Amino acid sequence: MMHLCYEEQKNEENMTEKALVLLSGGADSIANAILLEKMGLQIHGLWFDYGQPNREAELYIIERLRDRWPIDIEKVNGLKVAPHWNDNSDAYVPLRNTLFMVLGMKKIIQLGEDVTVLSIGCSLQYDEGVFFDNSQQHHEMLQEIWSLSFKRKLQILSPIVNMKKSEVIKIVEDNKLPFVSCWNARLDYDLDEDMYGRCERGPIKGILVCGKCLQCREVEKARQGEK
Repeated sequence: MMHLCYEEQKNEENMTEKALVLLSGGADSIANAILLEKMGLQIHGLWFDYGQPNREAELYIIERLRDRWPIDIEKVNGLKVAPHWNDNSDAYVPLRNTLFMVLGMKKIIQLGEDVTVLSIGCSLQYDEGVFFDNSQQHHEMLQEIWSLSFKRKLQILSPIVNMKKSEVIKIVEDNKLPFVSCWNARLDYDLDEDMYGRCERGPIKGILVCGKCLQCREVEKARQGEK
């Protein structure tokens, strides 16, 4: 049985020295990394470019994290697994997290035996509101596959698993780190017109969110104290 909860894990002796955290630029993955670091683990981040519509916004956040936070973050490019989307999509990409976790396991082998924690978002129960590859059942299966394949210990931890979204956001903001939680997020540029009427991209002003997708609705509920 997996032990995903921060309260269950934070006092455990002989914790591994390093953890590989799958980062998306969202509040959940960043909060996971913050809490694991507070548990005394050295963090190595992994971010994936898989054709997601908010790719530029996510990458912008990842670069800001690298500037403000002394952790290693590696980028994996060229995974074109996201299909075509519209603005009302709820961001479901079949087997996305399965692929990310398998690639994360491969990276752990490359990083060495002192990395025995893999961290990704997780929901305790699989139901209509949870993608299966984001559930505890799914992660337990992959943890067992790892154990049988490599005869080597691996813990899959999600310290935020029992937290409300409002609590997760507060952790990130209290640490003065940026995040983006919108499937359709895009960068907001200053647009400067030259004498021929063409628009050139100027400095980035921020990130624009759609306000419609699943992530935006979750953040809005959290801001209103509903979740």
